[in-house]
Amino acid sequence: MLFSIGGGIILVVTGFWGSLTTKDVLIGSLPGISCLAVGAVTREKLGYGDGLTVILIGIVEGSVPVCIIFIFACFGAICVGAILGKKSVPFIPFLTLGYVITEVIKEIK
Repeated sequence: MLFSIGGGIILVVTGFWGSLTTKDVLIGSLPGISCLAVGAVTREKLGYGDGLTVILIGIVEGSVPVCIIFIFACFGAICVGAILGKKSVPFIPFLTLGYVITEVIKEIK
């Protein structure tokens, strides 16, 4: 978790996000902040690491791609959980899959 926070601070301080405006970065971090709030309310059913990862994806990619990535991740986690008959599955692998799918779609366009 410290690495996520440290990486986020470095991204913000160095202005790594390139063509994204500060407004895009702030709006892009809102889904991750929402995940942290859900994690706090549900006693980490959605972990803080998941929320921090979504924040960092939002900072780097912007508001629209992070929402698309999050939708793909939720869909994948729900499908796999239903197939395996589990009530909870790790979320970061599905965030990774959603990120890869989104990047492939961007390249095809």
